Amino acid sequence: MNNTPTTPTFSEIIRSYPFRVGIYAVITFALFEWVYWAVGTRGADAIGKENGPVEMAQVVLAVIGAVGLFCAARWTMIGRAGLIVCASVVTYAAARESDAVFEALLFDDAYKWVVGLPLGVLCFSVIYAERRQFMADTMWLMRHPAATLFAIAGVYLCFVCQILDRPNMWTTVGDAEAVGTAKALVEEFAELFAYLLLAFSGFEAAVLARRGQMIASKAKRTMAPVEIYKMAA
Repeated sequence: MNNTPTTPTFSEIIRSYPFRVGIYAVITFALFEWVYWAVGTRGADAIGKENGPVEMAQVVLAVIGAVGLFCAARWTMIGRAGLIVCASVVTYAAARESDAVFEALLFDDAYKWVVGLPLGVLCFSVIYAERRQFMADTMWLMRHPAATLFAIAGVYLCFVCQILDRPNMWTTVGDAEAVGTAKALVEEFAELFAYLLLAFSGFEAAVLARRGQMIASKAKRTMAPVEIYKMAA
């Protein structure tokens, strides 16, 4: 039996994960080139401020990631609860980044109650409903690129960005005004990259789940879900 890998066709290449990684690299380059141009033309204060263009871009990317993860949860045959939890976390992050909008329309910290509470109830409900398979399905999902991207983004956002947000890290850089501008700009740029990874993660999860659904429909459910997703990857 010949186990030598065959040369992929053009169609297989453009449908592959490495090809999508190349697309993600191009998108990342284009986005940060735009940010660089915007800082040069509009100034660092205008771009890096709270609720400025970069922060709004973060919200858009978080929403894209959340939609992708929710779609994946709808289409998948494995790990539905884990995908819903991930989607809920990203949705909450989007609401947190746009907290000023919620406060202007409602009350202080409104996003915690209007968005966070229903999402918390949803997460608890799906985990409880699928408690027997939750850990096994989650461990299986962690093998896939979407989970890797999500984990890297989460670590980066929760640890690296939080370090950059500490005022005492910037106290020796220069005067207060310059430090404030530099801190805001660096922090927002770092968070933008994390949300970009979350958007890519949501897209990857949706691609895998949708391909699995299509393969399953053609196989008329005669294949095991794990085998289906091996074909879909």
